[in-house]
Amino acid sequence: MSERYFVEIMRIFKSSPDRELSGEELASQFGITRTGLWKKIKKLEELGYVFDKKPKYGYRLILVPDLLHPVEILSDLKTSWFGKHYFYYEEIDSTNTEAMRLALKESPEGTVVVAESQTAGRGRLGRKWLSPPKKGLYFSFVLRPPIGPREAPQLTLLTALALVDTLRELYQIPVMIKWPNDLVVEGKKIAGILAEAHMEPQKLRFVIIGVGINVFHNQNDFIGEFRYPPTSLLIELHDRNITIRRQDILVNFGNIFEEFYENFLTSGWQPWIEKLRETSILLGKFVTVNTGREKISGIAADFSPTGGLILQLPSGGFQEIWIGDVEQVTWK
Repeated sequence: MSERYFVEIMRIFKSSPDRELSGEELASQFGITRTGLWKKIKKLEELGYVFDKKPKYGYRLILVPDLLHPVEILSDLKTSWFGKHYFYYEEIDSTNTEAMRLALKESPEGTVVVAESQTAGRGRLGRKWLSPPKKGLYFSFVLRPPIGPREAPQLTLLTALALVDTLRELYQIPVMIKWPNDLVVEGKKIAGILAEAHMEPQKLRFVIIGVGINVFHNQNDFIGEFRYPPTSLLIELHDRNITIRRQDILVNFGNIFEEFYENFLTSGWQPWIEKLRETSILLGKFVTVNTGREKISGIAADFSPTGGLILQLPSGGFQEIWIGDVEQVTWK
């Protein structure tokens, strides 16, 4: 029995959470014996699923573990293309690096790479991304948008907007965007995005979007120096009776991002500007941005129609920044 049959079995169990499913009917549906079905159930139990078993009634799924295995993710995804090619690793150097390898081999749009831990996880500008096993959600995906190179940075912002909606809907936390690629909760960083584009002359071949979310980290997990105080979902939700599962985040993000991305390809970036304004932590604050060539300080006044950050300079003039790293923010 291949993996796709396990996925289908889990879909059936999840569609009937409140009743037992007959072992005889399930076995017949998949063309195996009841003993064969029992062996498949044992395999699922080894992944962490828990079933209530009643000899005369059948099986009922009573516990779904925190799990990023394809059986769990693919049985929940309701997307058309996001995650349909899904690669799962216990440990990897970097999900972005692996997604780049796959994209160069013509892996289709929506290919997703997920790892329980990364040995060489990275953020923007070569910074290391802390990736302890099963503490965070670390994944990358392949996009092949029919847009020009100048529009590619908008995909980072679109990803950030989808993440904001995901975390707000699931956990009701006041997550905001620190342009262009960080998510923060009251000034503390909870997630980061790394976009890497593969260019051909005057053409965008594909973009790899990497996402790292601090999920089960406690304060002792944050070892080293950080430009901004780190936080995690576990820390932010410590006093609330909410179950946190990484697959819920990934599945919900995939569903939301696919819709956002398709709308973006149809209508462009313009419809997203107001949503970016509403979710930005920077507007009205004094910031310093490192563009790679120079550092520019001023008040974050607005976002341009292309997604650039507009600074009001001390001289009173305005300057648009397309690509940069916000190094300092006066939060209060």
